[in-house]
Amino acid sequence: MGKRFIFILMACSLLSIATVVHAQHIDKQTYTFAIKKADTLKLDKYVMIDQIQGTQSKPVILFAFGGGFKGGRRDNPDYISYFHFWARAGYVVVSTDYRTQLKDIDKSEYSDLQGFSSALQQAITCAVEDFGDATNYIIEHSVEWQINPAQIIASGSSAGAITADKQSMRFAIKRLLRTDYLPISIMQESFPFLEQSVPRVFQNG
Repeated sequence: MGKRFIFILMACSLLSIATVVHAQHIDKQTYTFAIKKADTLKLDKYVMIDQIQGTQSKPVILFAFGGGFKGGRRDNPDYISYFHFWARAGYVVVSTDYRTQLKDIDKSEYSDLQGFSSALQQAITCAVEDFGDATNYIIEHSVEWQINPAQIIASGSSAGAITADKQSMRFAIKRLLRTDYLPISIMQESFPFLEQSVPRVFQNG
């Protein structure tokens, strides 16, 4: 009888642990938000399993990877713990692709500073355009994803931080010019390897 009681107690304990682990599970889904010539741009959405069935609209953190506009991955393993940290905190985390225009650059063609500066600016403009398209895709799916389109935090690492910053300024300008434009929260830069870091967030509107 005693052994049977211990076995039942252990089974209940394991069930409780399994329930907690499941509650902490992060659901990841991948979507294609744009196709531009040879580039198919995708984004990954991370959300806590136990929050998917909720009714309250959640804020979003939109993240752009780093890589000097010549490389990088939206699903870089170094970023995953950062995504999971914020997903467990109640955010829907979205990590997006953008075109890296400097990946095929011929350095011999840009030996002078002015030439490289022009190429870099073009790469930034391209990245910002794609980041904006990802933002619009999120807004278009806000009801389906149960998110608040007025609480989108633009964030990124390195080149991604520059992209997020430039895009946030575009949104801010449009916000000033259009009274019906959605307010956007902005995290100008984040460091994915520091889970404990607190992002700098600015609320427009």
